[in-house]
Amino acid sequence: MAAYNKVRKNKKLLIFGTGFIAEEVYNYFTLDSQYKVIAFIKDKNHIKKKNFLGLKVYPLQNIEKKFSPKEYEVFIAIGYTDLNFLRE
Repeated sequence: MAAYNKVRKNKKLLIFGTGFIAEEVYNYFTLDSQYKVIAFIKDKNHIKKKNFLGLKVYPLQNIEKKFSPKEYEVFIAIGYTDLNFLRE
């Protein structure tokens, strides 16, 4: 059995983004970390699909009401392409 299967998933993670970078970090966190990816987050105006990689995509607006910052961490999965445009 691979070592990553023995890693205890005791931290909850939300990933901001649903692009290539988000998919890559999802794989890293899923296979080799203590994090369990719970969902993805995007600005509500940019959500095109309700699910990504089998997990729900939630709007960023008021996300802390659904997922307490005391229990969940967020990874921002944005690359360098069009970075200033995406930051807006």
